[in-house]
Amino acid sequence: MASITALSTPGVYVQEVPGFPPSVAQVPTAIPAFIGYTEMATNNGQNLTLVPTLISSLLDYTTYYGAEYDLDSGSDSTDVTVQVNMQVPSIPVTSITLKKIFYMYESLRHFFDNGGGQCYIVSVGNYTDTVSAGDETTTPPTGLRAGVAAVAQYNDPTLLLFPDAVLLDAGDFYSLQQMALLQCATLQDRFAVLDLQETTVSAQPNAPQSFRNAIGINNLEYGAAYTPWLYSAYSKTVTYGMLNGNVQDSSNSNAVVPLANLSTDPNMIALVTTMGITNTDLTTITANVSTLAGASGSLSATYGALRGTVMATPTEANMLPLMKFVNNLAMAPLTWAGTGAGSFNSSGSLYSDMVNSATNQSTGLYKYIPLLIQLEENTALTGMGLAAENFSGYDATKWLQPPATRTVSTFVPAAPFTGATSAILYTALNALDPIVTALINFTTNLQNAAAAYTNIAQNQLFNTHPVISSIVAQLSTELSRTPPSGAMVGVYANVDSAIGPWKAPANVSLNSITGPSVIIDDTTQGGLNVDPIAGKSINAIRSFTGRGTIVWGARTLDGNDDNWRYISVRRLYIMVEQSVKDACQTFVFEPNDATTWAKVQSMISNYMTNLWREQAIVGSKPELSYYVSVGLGQTMSQDDINNGRMIVEIGMAPVRPAEFIVLVFTQIQQQ
Repeated sequence: MASITALSTPGVYVQEVPGFPPSVAQVPTAIPAFIGYTEMATNNGQNLTLVPTLISSLLDYTTYYGAEYDLDSGSDSTDVTVQVNMQVPSIPVTSITLKKIFYMYESLRHFFDNGGGQCYIVSVGNYTDTVSAGDETTTPPTGLRAGVAAVAQYNDPTLLLFPDAVLLDAGDFYSLQQMALLQCATLQDRFAVLDLQETTVSAQPNAPQSFRNAIGINNLEYGAAYTPWLYSAYSKTVTYGMLNGNVQDSSNSNAVVPLANLSTDPNMIALVTTMGITNTDLTTITANVSTLAGASGSLSATYGALRGTVMATPTEANMLPLMKFVNNLAMAPLTWAGTGAGSFNSSGSLYSDMVNSATNQSTGLYKYIPLLIQLEENTALTGMGLAAENFSGYDATKWLQPPATRTVSTFVPAAPFTGATSAILYTALNALDPIVTALINFTTNLQNAAAAYTNIAQNQLFNTHPVISSIVAQLSTELSRTPPSGAMVGVYANVDSAIGPWKAPANVSLNSITGPSVIIDDTTQGGLNVDPIAGKSINAIRSFTGRGTIVWGARTLDGNDDNWRYISVRRLYIMVEQSVKDACQTFVFEPNDATTWAKVQSMISNYMTNLWREQAIVGSKPELSYYVSVGLGQTMSQDDINNGRMIVEIGMAPVRPAEFIVLVFTQIQQQ
């Protein structure tokens, strides 16, 4: 509405006057950005690679980014190497090497389990990629550096972490962490939670010193590091394929050890032999079914697609691929039945199951293969080159003899089809449906039986064989080791929600964790918490009897700095700075005069008073806990005003954690 003095037309005018002064809205403080590798990165066809995306649950993650990395468990597994000492009677494990593993999914799961809410995901690649520091300057950018650079364009994230970075070589690992710290310091709105390179338990003792030597001295107040790695409560599955061909003898130039050689007990050797048979059977049928299914990945889907093509355009040219698919599906069991390479072992249980199922005269192939032969011998179809000799193999087998006499009938075109060729093909499809259903059911049941036999044999082997059971237990434990950053940002989020970022994220137990990978005592933690040389503090995660796994450190990397020693102080300032900054956007281009200064001072003072009431800042009364100053001669000169600068000075006394509680006892005489 125009000014009252500018009114010129008679009438009644309404003028609304704001009843409340401007206020500061507190910014979110615990929205992490997870940067790493995922199974996929897509949302309704949109590629999410290097696109920071906000999610609020593990379901959101699996929808857009897929599941956790599934270690290669096939017969040619290359993800795991286990070294044992064959010279020692108990054949102990000397080392376990994980050649490929990703930590993004597990870290995110621990984030949610420990109180996390919303977070950003930045996928930098999929599980087929090689973990790389990458280059954010290329087009398109690559690797983890590209992920860190991508999240710089977003204002919401307040925490940075990249669990997969521990897989980099040392040079790339530390340069990536330095890049993240620089981004935090430049933007002044986020904080980095860093892991140490402890990819093996044996690497942990040297990891803190290596970290301190390589991380540098810049921007340390914007990050915190935690040690040791944690054992996840989510158990990891170990399969026979991870062991077979991947156990090496450390006392014999790391020569591969056949699993049968891990014991001289005939019963144990028999368990290994049975396991090998069932595993080969499962591998054989899985590979064959995959070949038959083709790109669709499903036998039913492949048949449905080929059938749909014939239905849409009923020609011999379209019918031929369908009949060839059905032919191959029918002939496949013959390639599985035998003792040659790539076939089922005739001494295995699965072979007997296949024979019994196939020869069942009511439901087996014995019933349906003759129907297929009869269909193909029909003179209306043999012109496509699908004569009965395609099934000559069935005549040669003893376990799947078709009836000696076959009745060949002519297809009768059914209404409402008028074209003879179309009618014959449509009728052929109807005749094929029950045959193909039976063939697919036979194959599916056989595959399920193969999986069941493999699981039974594997359980017997893993639970009975003394050496292999020990290897499995140690491998399962090693697979559950995970960097602590994911759980820690969950703690940050939980503490912020319950109290606020001014509360130190420490003396909190961790959920979904069975314990730290290394037990740290007081003496060891003393060297981590206080670094007398460079002041680079590393926070310990410790196990206490009766209390569980506890976060027992609250320092930034700048542990000797009186201003920024504590995580809670640094994050409180980040919150206040960003909240006040956003609130002051309202006053950009307002008159730089006493009226505006008073509004700004009042707005910020109200916000600071609220923080004092929440005990985020200390003092017996507000004026002793903070001050807000703005004005000519106080924070600004006339030159500042002439150049459009309004300078506000804010001071506050942050709450600092009681890190060391000293109890002083003295004796007094009896009164």
